[in-house]
Amino acid sequence: DRLRKILKEKFGLVLAGGKNHLKSKIFRFGHMGYCTPADVLQTISCIELGLANIGKLYSLGIGVNAAQVTYLQEEFHEI
Repeated sequence: DRLRKILKEKFGLVLAGGKNHLKSKIFRFGHMGYCTPADVLQTISCIELGLANIGKLYSLGIGVNAAQVTYLQEEFHEI
């Protein structure tokens, strides 16, 4: 809940919490309509900053880097 609150306050990013037995264990995010790779990278970056803010991430860029590597791999498969 702290993470979701911080992300909403600092970035306007709204995440939903888990339901039932997953309450306070996961968060969910979605979008309406088309989502670009830049949208995904920005969201992952904001989540990383929020996790760092609450002391749950000690090295920024891990998630963003994983997403970037994935995009590059997919890009080369299309060639």
